[in-house]
Amino acid sequence: FLELKYGDEKNLIYISMTLNMSKTTAYRKREELVENIASYDDSLLSWEKFGNKLGKFKYKSMV
Repeated sequence: FLELKYGDEKNLIYISMTLNMSKTTAYRKREELVENIASYDDSLLSWEKFGNKLGKFKYKSMV
């Protein structure tokens, strides 16, 4: 999907026909991808800001 949409710059109608899915499913898949990428980006920002995957909670050593 990503390769067709952003690599080959095809429209969603073409993508839905190529991947044998309905237009509605193609639109839904696009929205899901955008949401997942945004969530991943937020996780990276949190990692960079706080230095760990726990966000604002600092990891305490067990040693």
